[in-house]
Amino acid sequence: MSYKQLMKKYIWLLFCSIITMLVSGYVYINHYFSFIMLIGVTCSIGSTIELISLIITTHKGNKEE
Repeated sequence: MSYKQLMKKYIWLLFCSIITMLVSGYVYINHYFSFIMLIGVTCSIGSTIELISLIITTHKGNKEE
């Protein structure tokens, strides 16, 4: 997997987390502000962890070639 594909995947993950946050915000705006923050943070952490693991596997794959 090249770095271009990696960045596309990361941008897509980021986009998904923003959409999730907006939808949750729209649904729970009056009552559960902390819940919205929790979802937003969880999505961001999940995206970051996936990006790091992708970079590691890509780096290993490039070394082996």
